[in-house]
Amino acid sequence: MNYRLICFLTLTLAICILGCGPGSVPRAQVSGEVKLDGKPLPVGTIAFVSKSANVVADGQIKNGQYKVEKVPVGEVIITVITPAPPNPMQSKQKVEGKTMEATETKDVLTVPMKYNHPDTSGLTYTVTSGPQTHPVDLSSKK
Repeated sequence: MNYRLICFLTLTLAICILGCGPGSVPRAQVSGEVKLDGKPLPVGTIAFVSKSANVVADGQIKNGQYKVEKVPVGEVIITVITPAPPNPMQSKQKVEGKTMEATETKDVLTVPMKYNHPDTSGLTYTVTSGPQTHPVDLSSKK
């Protein structure tokens, strides 16, 4: 099974289990831009994992922009997951005389796997009450 799929399913399970945590945890809205090597991520998922209350909030990245509601206030770890690039063998399919082409591989930006998991992402942020903006700059360099 694809490692990215396993990470995504693990994160989704954590959101389902932990996201319904204590109702008394203060929450805030966080929005911003996600870039990889200075380029906005076309698509992906960003998650904020609370360090103290086992609470997770996530949202979709579209055209480099994200907006996540109900992010736990306090110190959080940020993870970013992007879809795997399409398989070149599957990028063109023929259906009764028609050719369907998938997204060009060059249009897909895949973040390094270290950003997929809270233990390795290295991305932290302190969320305060009220709406706020936080840019997330990622690097493909090790």
